[in-house]
Amino acid sequence: MHTSNQDDREAHDDPDHDAYWAENDVEDPGRPTNTPDNPPRPIGIPAALPSLAAGNPKAKLTIPRQFPAPEKRLTPRKDFSSVYMDAQSQVTQLEREKFEYMKESDKAARAAAAVVDMRQAKSSLIEKLVASGVVDTKKIRDLVSIAFDEE
Repeated sequence: MHTSNQDDREAHDDPDHDAYWAENDVEDPGRPTNTPDNPPRPIGIPAALPSLAAGNPKAKLTIPRQFPAPEKRLTPRKDFSSVYMDAQSQVTQLEREKFEYMKESDKAARAAAAVVDMRQAKSSLIEKLVASGVVDTKKIRDLVSIAFDEE
């Protein structure tokens, strides 16, 4: 035994009835209905954006334009050997840079060590000259310049 109340509930639950869609539109309006003032838009084209000229009467009316989107192309997949070779070349380049850096660093360290060694040798010579009895500073300078080829 069906009652009209039960038929109404079934109509509200059945998508084939207009009552179902009327209730659905009340709960979630979704897209606006198509009217002469509001024609359907193709998918992917946005609604007209509010113009910046709305608040300024002297500004030109701007109409949004739709440009075709460029096709996205995926980069071709690389196989293991090409990825491995790329990594190897990067590692080799980094090793070369490290070697050059270490070479320059060693040059600087050797130059600094040579300066320190030269100073120690000069001070040792001066100590020996003073210990041997030479006290004239001009004579000591001459002997040091002769020993270390200074001009």
